[in-house]
Amino acid sequence: MLGLGTVNQSMSITSTLSLEEMIPLAIIQKALKGNTAAYKASIDTAYGKNRKVYEVDE
Repeated sequence: MLGLGTVNQSMSITSTLSLEEMIPLAIIQKALKGNTAAYKASIDTAYGKNRKVYEVDE
């Protein structure tokens, strides 16, 4: 696993995160800045994609 050093600017804590941990955090950060595609990706990942519901009239 590739570890990268990062600094949490709000808490000034240095930690090592894997790319697997950093990518979702980067997507969430973009979503918080207003990127709607990043928001949709984070919601779909957390809760699953919204299924289309079809009504059938018999």
